Amino acid sequence: MEKHIKRIISINLVFIALIIMSFASFGEIAGSYGGITGDPQLKVGVFEYEEVTFITGEPVILKGTVTIPPVDKSPLSYNMSYTYSAQNTEKKIVLSRKITYLVTKTIDKANNQTITKIDMTKFDENYSVGSDTFSLGSFLFDKSKITDNTPAVDYFSGNVYSKRIFYKNGDAISNKGKFTIETNTKSLVGYKHKWGNQETEILNEKLEYEYLNPNYDSTNASSSKYLKWTGNATLKMSSTKKVDFLLQGTDPQNISFRKNYIQTDSEINLLSYKCNLPTLVSGGSFNDLKRNSLENSIRKDITLDTTSKIVPKIKDIGGYWAENNIFLLASIGIYDVIPNYFMADLPISRIEFAKEIVRAITDDLNYLDDEAKLKQKLILLKRPTAVKPDNFDDIDLNSKDSFYTSYVKEKGIMHGMGNSGEFFKPYRSLTRAQAITIMVNALGLSDIAPKPPYKTKFKDDADIPLWSKDAIYIANEIGLVSGYQDETIRANGEITKGEASVLIKNFINHLKDNITSDYREKVMSRY
Repeated sequence: MEKHIKRIISINLVFIALIIMSFASFGEIAGSYGGITGDPQLKVGVFEYEEVTFITGEPVILKGTVTIPPVDKSPLSYNMSYTYSAQNTEKKIVLSRKITYLVTKTIDKANNQTITKIDMTKFDENYSVGSDTFSLGSFLFDKSKITDNTPAVDYFSGNVYSKRIFYKNGDAISNKGKFTIETNTKSLVGYKHKWGNQETEILNEKLEYEYLNPNYDSTNASSSKYLKWTGNATLKMSSTKKVDFLLQGTDPQNISFRKNYIQTDSEINLLSYKCNLPTLVSGGSFNDLKRNSLENSIRKDITLDTTSKIVPKIKDIGGYWAENNIFLLASIGIYDVIPNYFMADLPISRIEFAKEIVRAITDDLNYLDDEAKLKQKLILLKRPTAVKPDNFDDIDLNSKDSFYTSYVKEKGIMHGMGNSGEFFKPYRSLTRAQAITIMVNALGLSDIAPKPPYKTKFKDDADIPLWSKDAIYIANEIGLVSGYQDETIRANGEITKGEASVLIKNFINHLKDNITSDYREKVMSRY
């Protein structure tokens, strides 16, 4: 009996994990059809779904579900399927849509970029409107994206074009009307990083409905058998998956810690539309000259997961000016704190900052914290056939640190010292200019500074090394650094561990919070 109960619990845990895993891959729009997802359902891969349709000449919100089976997106080619089922009972409209896409990725290693082509291989769609049926008769679809794969963020931009023709109660040869939707992209942008992902899509739809004239008189030469109305709509869709950290206190007096962080994973999905449509008149006809301009918006907030973070027991940060920053970063695994002392006023070393920046952008090296896995990895690298990662000449290749230095070298985040950059100098202290340059390199933004000559806003601009000026300019523009109260940046000064905690926290906040508004609110407000 006990064994049976354990088996049931195990199955349920796996089931719940699958639901979370499927949904956690979101922060993506479920197709370019004017719809957004909501809460995940009990069945894996099924989500609430809402979409706006204009098939009756007015905006109507359809509600239902979309099924998106979990898929491994790591291969260069894979299939994705979407099944939509939605309706509006008041307007007597029912939507059924089934799509299969072939996704093909082409990787340009020289530029660290990926081109993604999305082709539609199967498409079936129809609307039931009262007693009438609108069946898909033909379609065109083209979608592609270019992704710049930087060390910290995958930034992408893309385009969509589609044209769908529906026939009312018939097909291309015999029907009682034809409804055409032609879709073009105004904007399709997004990003993906350790702390979340985001996609925003702005679409323009051209609508045309040709239908039988209910007052057609075959004996009257001036009477038209078919009438037509046209319209247009702008659809704005956004999906954001993000992480937040909530600090909560503990109530009991007899407890070994006073506070801890809770990590919340959530998703925000937005849909808004503006449309210009004809006016419906009596008898089922439309006045194409008298127009209706309408708009509306829908928002879905979903909590995906909550996790308690570890409680760091650091003895020397109580009352320190950067205590909150240090406590947070230690809680989320950015720091090595051994043995329970941080020593915040000491200069931070190059190897310490390297490890912190790597942990802030990826989980790829988390396995190194497991001594058994680290030992196994080092043994494997000693085999004659093993591919040795590129590293610096002064790094012990049998150390845990070697994996971090190899990572920052391969990704171009940090560069070596010496005539040929062959030495890492792991225990040398770091200057503010170097730390800021490392962060901007990780973000992949080092090439977007203005053309020189130019000046930063800092009063000690003349003291900024030329090799770091672009990075400092960009870091200030995007809010990573603001300088000191006297309006200086002190680029050549050594940075302490406490000061570095501010930079790393700002870096993480930039990833998980600041760029969201750039990709969502700013883009959506332009149209």
